[in-house]
This record gives sequence, C-alpha cells and structure tokens, in this order.
Amino acid sequence: VSSLANADVASMLTGLPPRVHGLDDPDARLGAGPTTIEDACRQGGVATAMFTANPTTGAAFGFDRGWDTFVAHDPLEDTPGTAVFDEAATWIDAHKADRFLVVVHARGGHPPWDATPDELKAMPPEGYLGMVEPRRAAEALTKAHKHPGRFKDDDRARAWALYDLAVDAHDAALGRLLAAITAAGRDDDTAVIVTGDVAATEGPPVPFVDV
Repeated sequence: VSSLANADVASMLTGLPPRVHGLDDPDARLGAGPTTIEDACRQGGVATAMFTANPTTGAAFGFDRGWDTFVAHDPLEDTPGTAVFDEAATWIDAHKADRFLVVVHARGGHPPWDATPDELKAMPPEGYLGMVEPRRAAEALTKAHKHPGRFKDDDRARAWALYDLAVDAHDAALGRLLAAITAAGRDDDTAVIVTGDVAATEGPPVPFVDV
C-alpha cells in the first residue's frame, strides 16, 4: 500500500489505506482518530504489546498509543536488532495465561548491522578496509548513492555479507520466538503472521538505499 514502512504497519494495525490513516508522507504521525487493532483488543480484555527496532514506528510517529506494553529501540542504541524478538518471547512467557496480541517490527536486513570482530574477519572480502562499517553503514551507503563511483566491488561484497548475516540472525531470532510460543503452551491457539515491506535487490548501483 505504500513505500513507507510505518505507513504499511499503520495499515496493518488500522485496516485503512495511508490516505485515510494519514501516514502518507515520511514526517506524518499516526493520529488518535483511527481505531487500531490494539484499541479493539484492549476493549476486549486482550493483553497487547509491540516491540519495534524501526525508528519510523516509534513513539515520535504515534505508534505507542493503545498498547499495554510498548518497547522501541533506536538503531543508534547498542542493542542488537534481534532484541525485539527475545523481548517479545519474554513478554509472552509472562502472559502465557492471557489472551494476547504481540506485534514485532524488526529491522531485518536494514542497516545499521550487528557484527562481532570475529564475524567481520571471517566475512568477505578478505582484508576489507573500505567504507562500509556495520554500525555506520546507512550513512556510508547514502553518501555512496550520491556518488556511485566511490562504491567499489569490495564495498558491495561487504554490504551483501552484512545483509546476509543480519537476515540469518533475524531468522534465528524468529525461530526462538516461535519456540517460546510453544514453550508457553500456546502454539495450538496462536496465529503467527510473518510479513515484510521491503526486499533488497542487486539492481541499483548502491544496494539497500532503495529499500
């Protein structure tokens, strides 16, 4: 419905298109008007929580309203991008006797990326000393988008290696969350919906700036 991640999430929470719920430009905020699924759940006695690692669905954009628990991590925090899955798992364990709704908005393959020194040493290209540093990759890629000639083949190889590492880590974290639902004895009566709003492609001169 939109190229904006927060507009897509708002549509999932309200059932409305961006032109109705209002998040139709990057600076828009979800207003108090539209009824959200968490509003309806709260009225029905359902426990609700949202965990987000995407800054566009934080409190500044109005996504904190209506939840019993709302946790948002800024990408600049020294917190793994996958922490939202583990926090959701802990919350589910504490509410396993309740009816619940949990929303996790993960960063996925978006930079900044998490990588240990050992992981960086092991990933291609060997001996890399270029511009793509995991925690500051978004800034570097934005600059490279303006000047594609500065983005070399080894930069591209490192960016894709970091992307692959992030996606693998998110897959593992999702697995832990699903295991937590099973451990809580709620796998038979819990519906799990996994969706995404973007996908990286190898087409642009500089990857990831288009997503």
